[in-house]
Amino acid sequence: MGQYGKTGLSLVLKESVRSFYKNNCVVFSASLAFYAMFAAIPILLLAVLALGRVLVSSQDAIGALQRLTSALLPGKQKVIFDEVYSLSLIKGIWSTVGIITCLWSIVPLVSALKIVFSSIFKVESKRPFFYELVLDVSSALMLMLILIFLVIGEITYSQVVTRLIKDISLPLHLADLLTNFVIAGTGMAIFYYVFIPVKLKFRHILAVSYLISLLWEMVRPTLFFFITLNPRFGIAFGSLKALFLLFMWVYVSFFMILFGVEIMANLWRKETVVLRELIIRAHKNAAERRKLLQKYAVSYKAGGVVFEKGSPGNRVYYVVTGCVKLLTGDREPLAACEGDFFGIASMLSGIPEPETAIAVDDDTLVLHIGEKDFSDLITLAPEITVTLLRRLALQLHTPGEPAQVRETAQVKETM
Repeated sequence: MGQYGKTGLSLVLKESVRSFYKNNCVVFSASLAFYAMFAAIPILLLAVLALGRVLVSSQDAIGALQRLTSALLPGKQKVIFDEVYSLSLIKGIWSTVGIITCLWSIVPLVSALKIVFSSIFKVESKRPFFYELVLDVSSALMLMLILIFLVIGEITYSQVVTRLIKDISLPLHLADLLTNFVIAGTGMAIFYYVFIPVKLKFRHILAVSYLISLLWEMVRPTLFFFITLNPRFGIAFGSLKALFLLFMWVYVSFFMILFGVEIMANLWRKETVVLRELIIRAHKNAAERRKLLQKYAVSYKAGGVVFEKGSPGNRVYYVVTGCVKLLTGDREPLAACEGDFFGIASMLSGIPEPETAIAVDDDTLVLHIGEKDFSDLITLAPEITVTLLRRLALQLHTPGEPAQVRETAQVKETM
């Protein structure tokens, strides 16, 4: 993420906080926590089966899983592991029907994850139903494999790394902290890679994953401390108190996971985030805006040609400062000045530019907006649509209209 610079990254983080609440991620976190609680036991059972058949005994697999989750969850996971252990002793659970039932129980969680992630990235799946179903089952298997990867990491740590740590005299609590951080961060990166519906650079996924893991490590002791200060917290749930506390932690975990998804979604459409900042929030931080303009706006001197007649109509243009004349030869020129868009009709219709655009003033700054960024901009800032329609109507006005008769559409931020 280093190529973005501090200004770009700060914009991404600020936009991620805004979009987190705008996209109802708080509600999504609760829904995913609900699905996860139902899928927890089937996932753990399948992990025990896979580990017990390939690497270690079922007893060792359960022990490794319990050590792993006790490091990631607040000491209330015992209620689930008691159930897993009891079920693992039933021979029929490992039959083909039992395995398929466990796998099918995970599919609703996987489907919900894909829907939520697609909603945050604002992409739609157009795949056939049965193909989508196959992908859901495959993703459920991947979710189980991620858990197995984490368990293998825990086994490796407990049997190999611990001995090396003793040899170099590294404090055990520090080694536990670092190991949990690395295992959780790597597992999170694989999880994101599997479920994110667009292609992202893996180093970006890895960076965000370790950021979320760091937040995880910071929040976990805070929750422990809160429960310690409030030992009667959740007492209204009676014998279900342990499940309530576990559900609360899973909810907090998804809260952080979805914040990570928001960061990656805004990294993916970072150009659009910057454009929105320059267009919608032009009255905000002036120093930050100048830095962004230096990188993203194109400067023209008086008489400079923005585009010529017949150029490909694959961009929309936004005037930041100055004015631009639109010359067609058969009618009075139109002027696009600060706060105006132009080139809209050509991009929407896919035809070459019917006019030549020439800068009127020195230091005229123009943003060149590509088709994808334009589409994302409309999605992120629908209030711009009215401005675009006004400008489009002006460009299509009857010939001979004086250039002075011009409506400057101002885009106001709607929060």
